Amino acid sequence: MHPTKRALLNTLLGLLDEKSFDKISVDEVLQLSGVSKGSLYHHFEDYPDLVEDALVERYANFVTLSIGLMHPMLSEPINKEEFFEALKILTRKTQSDKSARNRQERAELLGQAGHNLRLRAKLGKEQKRLTDEIRTLMQDAIDKGFFSKDLDADAAALFIQTYTLGLILNDVAEVPIEKDRWNEHIDRVLRLAFMSEKD
Repeated sequence: MHPTKRALLNTLLGLLDEKSFDKISVDEVLQLSGVSKGSLYHHFEDYPDLVEDALVERYANFVTLSIGLMHPMLSEPINKEEFFEALKILTRKTQSDKSARNRQERAELLGQAGHNLRLRAKLGKEQKRLTDEIRTLMQDAIDKGFFSKDLDADAAALFIQTYTLGLILNDVAEVPIEKDRWNEHIDRVLRLAFMSEKD
């Protein structure tokens, strides 16, 4: 990536750690980065293009972290019970209160992509990467006999992501349910939906 483009992105990414994108002006980014307005428009179609790239990069960083967390936890178990225990630990890590802001940011970005085709195309690549990685792990679990042989690995990969995002409803509820109750419910759903009847 060109150093000027990287400087603009890094400046905006730093600001996004402190406040939401709609509170950051183009002038603030230019002043902090030391980049001219002309250079910005040389590397990006417009300021929203820069904002989209920064938001997608944050999303991509989350994807990379998630994949890094999942791989060792779900690829190392040697039997069904070890795998299920690893899945339970993973559920608790991804459903924690520490991840609430991340869930909210992901939901906001997905909502924006619904009416912004350019953003949707950018985000789609990262979303596919995450889904493909989870699908590979699900298929591996099926092949090892940890999950039912008739489980749809693609649908399972999508489902795992949806219950994480679904917790946003609890994050904003006036009286949220306790995380233990939510996690135990997810454990039960995973066991009932993913394991074969004889398990």
